Amino acid sequence: MNNKRQSILAFGELFPSEESDNIISRMESEITKTLSRPPLSPSVVISACEKLRERLISGKYSAEIAALGLADERIAEAAMLMSAEALGFKLANELPALKEEITPPFSGGRRIIRRRMPLGVLMHIAAGNADGLPTFSVAEGLLAGNINILKLPSADNGLTVMLLSELISAEPALAEYVYVFDTPSADVGTLQRLAALSDGIAVWGGDEAVSAVRRLAPAGIKLIEWGHKLSFAYITSEGRKNKTELSALARNILSTKQLLCSSCQQLYLDTDDFSEVSAFAEEFSEILRAEDFPENPVGIRAKRTLGELTERLEAAAYGKMSKKRFCGESFTVYAEEDSALRLSELYGSVAVKPLLRERIISALRPENRHLQTVGLICSNEERAELSQAFFRAGAIKVCGGDMSSVSCGDAHDGEFPLERYTKITEIIL
Repeated sequence: MNNKRQSILAFGELFPSEESDNIISRMESEITKTLSRPPLSPSVVISACEKLRERLISGKYSAEIAALGLADERIAEAAMLMSAEALGFKLANELPALKEEITPPFSGGRRIIRRRMPLGVLMHIAAGNADGLPTFSVAEGLLAGNINILKLPSADNGLTVMLLSELISAEPALAEYVYVFDTPSADVGTLQRLAALSDGIAVWGGDEAVSAVRRLAPAGIKLIEWGHKLSFAYITSEGRKNKTELSALARNILSTKQLLCSSCQQLYLDTDDFSEVSAFAEEFSEILRAEDFPENPVGIRAKRTLGELTERLEAAAYGKMSKKRFCGESFTVYAEEDSALRLSELYGSVAVKPLLRERIISALRPENRHLQTVGLICSNEERAELSQAFFRAGAIKVCGGDMSSVSCGDAHDGEFPLERYTKITEIIL
């Protein structure tokens, strides 16, 4: 796979990175030829993805997957999402059939022929926090009928080019709809050339990445933001009794290393009593310990030890510890007094904070643009009311402790991607 890692995928073939300028120079004429033909059929895409799924579950890529250290559950999720059944459901759910011929009121009897069409050329600027995400982003663009230009994330491990090459081998007709570049983010000139070929840009990343894309994107281009999000858990007194959901939450924190947008970054307790927060932080640390995950790398542990020493020095100087800490080889749980929502230190680091339910909206509203998933652990009677409070604060999804589980047809950040990757056309008769 190393020979592919620094490669470009274009016209169904692999090229070295040095060929980037030559390939981009050819793309305009090739794209024009593709757009001159009938739109790509979703059935072709679904068939190709199903073939790729079959190869994935058959073990064809086992050696490559083992070398990348990918978790079995993530491979199973990827296989499910790429199945013909899942993609067929996604297509029907996100792009329902239009009433193609209408006569609106007050139109003088004029008819309108209305159809859904692809945007045309969709550029994907992918993030590297989830293995397989760049491939699935392109699959969504294909399902909507678009030609796709993918900028690989800097941390891409070679999996994306391998999978997209295999997708094209399963269905050669897709070759003219997929272009993959390993262009560095610092190469603004090349990115501007690719953006100029596009009708829309789907950007996955944080605020800085989105701002950078806005600067390089041509005026009038459709910008589709899938930004980095903050997710957290909220636990009521009844929820504290649910050891099954608390164990699922612990596994989410440890198994995802808190690298996904849906990973739990912080725990809120429905209280304003810091002694309860401290008691629960200690209790949850034992739940994390029982999961028996491998210890963190030495660099992560060293950083946390340094942080603990710094806190002790501050306590000696100012007479008060700013937080309580409960540690294990694979985790650190902090009990903190404030209610501010922040990104964790990742790799099993999680803070427990107080937040009375009547303060949910006022405390979380400042982060409303960044909120995503809430792992709500409570009684059934509490769930509806609390869910509505989180939605009003800006959250998009409420679930249980298994916060990063994936289902076919899931929305992205509160919107359907296929809908955003298409446009409605009208002919007035």
